[in-house]
Amino acid sequence: MPLIFRFFSLWPLWLLHGLGAVLGWVAFVVSATYRRRFLANAQLAGYGFAQVRAAVAHAGRMVAELPRLWLGALPACRLENAEGVERAWAAGRGIVFLTPHLGCFEMSVQAAARRWSAAHGPITILYRPARQRWLAEVMRTARNRPGVQAVPTELQGVRQMIKALRRGQAVGLLPDQVPPEGQGLWAPFFGRPAYTMTLAARLAQQTGAAVVLARCTREPWGRGYTLHLEPLAQPLPQALDAAVGRLNAAMEGLIRQTPQQYLWGYARYKQPRPVPQAGVWFMQQVLARLPLRVLRALGWGLGQVLYVLAAPRRKVALRNLALCFPQATPAQRRAWARATFVAFCQAWLDRGWLWAAPRAVVEQRVQLTGALHELEGDTPTIIFAPHFYGMDAGGLALPLRTARAFTSIFSTHPDPVVDAWFMAGRQRFGDVRMLNRADGVKPILSNLRKGGLLYLLPDMDFGPGESIFVPFFGVPAATVPSLSRFARLGRAKVLGMYTRMTPTGYVAEITPAWQNFPTDDVPADTARMNRELEAAIATMPGQYYWVHRRFKTRPEGTPSVYQ
Repeated sequence: MPLIFRFFSLWPLWLLHGLGAVLGWVAFVVSATYRRRFLANAQLAGYGFAQVRAAVAHAGRMVAELPRLWLGALPACRLENAEGVERAWAAGRGIVFLTPHLGCFEMSVQAAARRWSAAHGPITILYRPARQRWLAEVMRTARNRPGVQAVPTELQGVRQMIKALRRGQAVGLLPDQVPPEGQGLWAPFFGRPAYTMTLAARLAQQTGAAVVLARCTREPWGRGYTLHLEPLAQPLPQALDAAVGRLNAAMEGLIRQTPQQYLWGYARYKQPRPVPQAGVWFMQQVLARLPLRVLRALGWGLGQVLYVLAAPRRKVALRNLALCFPQATPAQRRAWARATFVAFCQAWLDRGWLWAAPRAVVEQRVQLTGALHELEGDTPTIIFAPHFYGMDAGGLALPLRTARAFTSIFSTHPDPVVDAWFMAGRQRFGDVRMLNRADGVKPILSNLRKGGLLYLLPDMDFGPGESIFVPFFGVPAATVPSLSRFARLGRAKVLGMYTRMTPTGYVAEITPAWQNFPTDDVPADTARMNRELEAAIATMPGQYYWVHRRFKTRPEGTPSVYQ
């Protein structure tokens, strides 16, 4: 099959388009389902068949031209209104290119990359890898053409898009497709509710990037393409539903300019692809009702099995412990590593009752101790809550016992059902607002300056771009300096909170406010944070998150410690 792709990539564009037109009409005649959907979608937009019949052939051309676009020499593409894009580049906040399934959307990104990637870096796009190995390899090669960086449609890919925009680069999306359940909103599209991705709007809102509408149309007789570019006239509204609606309206406007080349046969109004929910239901309806001693025994057994089977993570945990506790015996480090797997499984099962059991049950099992007076009043306060396995229990202990507004930052889970479960569970008590790491610092500082609490977990390795190197158990570790910076910008005091798993539940201990913190020396503040964490870990080494590659990022020229 790759040889066939290579063969067709050598054909002239006019011949490919001719072949594609025939294929488009064959599909239209043979498939009754496709034909009905084509006609229904066009009619919904106000078009009779005579007005959009050319779209039948263009759908076939879209398929036939792929070998040439993916593997062959790129055809000519004329740009219209490139000066509008230059003005967007000049703003320095990156660009979100948006195009519907109109014309040759594959050419849109390649033409834009050919024009601007040398000066502004590659354009990052999302793609879903094919299941067939040969096609997946072709797509991987094709989508990563010069000036284009293709990333998979998963959480890591979204993070790469955010990072690209913050570097002032560009990303490209097709916002008129149906995302999986949990990753979109219902918004009008040609007057009918359509499940619509929120990603495009969130990228622009969170980064301040300019939105540029793109429409790449085919010229007659295979003479190439024209890429029409149009910066969005007005900034997107802050409300997510309004922003999604605005982008749908913008896509409608592009389609109405060239309805003869739109993919009317796409199932735009289908229900979103469901994701498995059985696991969450089992946690909420079954495990949450079990006695705690039964859950803990089950978690102990699962932890023992996981310690044996999850060899890569076991090696990471043992390596971390060897680096941090070189004075301990190998047997002691193995015991701690085994304990961390057990704690991981027990804490995971505990989420069932933490997020679903009656309030009285949670209050009985989760205790808050220590310097509780530090939570009184309205002084801006940051809770330093590192990754002990009891962190979710600690996150509930605070809103259970204080009425202060409470903000925390978490990374999005790739499974939308699990992510929704996490968000609902973490916000079930009190005035709690969960923020994604990509939401920026403004809402965090706003809550702090109003006298709120910030529950901060800054002890993970988030890569060199967001970190500085400071010692952690004597080993240089890439560490996010957010604790010092948030404390200084929010004029906040800092408390430690370390949550210990016990046979009867959890005990979250609040420390007195740190003295002489923050200072003007961010590296020194960050090093102190690590020292405070080291002292807490020493009291319960088997309950810390050692399975994370804490030393993944190394100083330049230093080899990996995990090889």
